Amino acid sequence: MLRSDPYIVVETSGFQTVKNYSFYRKGAQPPRLYQHILSAAKISIDIWDPYFSEEAAHVFDNVRQDHIKINILTKLNKKAVQTNADVDAFVNKIKNILEDNGVTPEIKVYCITKNSFERNWHDRYLVIDDKEAYLIGTSIDEQIDPIKDFGIYHITDNDEIRFIKQCMLYCKSKCITRGYPYDINCYARH
Repeated sequence: MLRSDPYIVVETSGFQTVKNYSFYRKGAQPPRLYQHILSAAKISIDIWDPYFSEEAAHVFDNVRQDHIKINILTKLNKKAVQTNADVDAFVNKIKNILEDNGVTPEIKVYCITKNSFERNWHDRYLVIDDKEAYLIGTSIDEQIDPIKDFGIYHITDNDEIRFIKQCMLYCKSKCITRGYPYDINCYARH
């Protein structure tokens, strides 16, 4: 258990923070740091999470920036193949939450379809406005209803941020893309 220490900042988000690392202990107040980070986005949100489920769409509850661009790289669920209906239901859930906030988003979901790729992918990342990056210790589902302790690490080195973004681009190129608003340019099959 962490002792009281003058270098530890206890945030109202349910996390204890030391420099760039924030730690959430299950049983504390609900974790809200992820939602707080999302709500700070002004231009774009890039999420890399293998199992971002439809139920976890409420991480967007506090996003208020109109015309925000959201890119989600995910397996979406544990099924081997994501159907168009699966992805559309996922996008619509997020879109509805954002539209209830008065936000008209641009959402693109990149779905991993190759099991071998998904089996080798574990880490979760979050990139805000193409300049802030975070290593997320657990899936987005846990950001809403945690069952474990976890951490969020704020990556501040520009070379590391650039590298993470390059990895995301590579992975996106291997995925099926679906988007909202429904525009011919939002669909691509690889």
